[in-house]
Amino acid sequence: MHHKFRADLKRWRQPWLLLVLWFLVLVSINAWWHSRNQRCMAVQDSYRYLLRVMAFDKSLDTGHVAPLSQLSLRGRPPLYQLLAIPFLRVCGRSEHAALLVNIPFLGLLIGFTYALGARWGDRRTGLLAVFLVTTVAPALHLSHCFTPYYAMFCWSPLSCWGS
Repeated sequence: MHHKFRADLKRWRQPWLLLVLWFLVLVSINAWWHSRNQRCMAVQDSYRYLLRVMAFDKSLDTGHVAPLSQLSLRGRPPLYQLLAIPFLRVCGRSEHAALLVNIPFLGLLIGFTYALGARWGDRRTGLLAVFLVTTVAPALHLSHCFTPYYAMFCWSPLSCWGS
């Protein structure tokens, strides 16, 4: 029994170490990009979301908390915008601080995509799926935007994996 547990642990450890390493590489690339770029949001909705989040965050300081509906843009749920507030609190109210909310979603994208690929194929299929999904141009573009589309993009593999 002990030998079987060790074999299972070894089987799972190698892909997850590669996934963590890939996550760190992607976070480093994004950090480098943000340090070089002064204008990080090319999508007009990103500015609207960001301005609403910053105004809501500022309202928390004044004690007159704005309604959550202020965060919503065209009826979209405000969870993504709410998740940015801790990053704004720690790193300051800036575009770059708001974009840090994409990092946890990137981790979810990597984990769920690997799980989906490994479920439908094997570990190599999962690793290849992660590489392809995280390097496709729209994913790279979305990682530079403050928009709930990135969060939805990251939850898609989970919905496929769970069905």
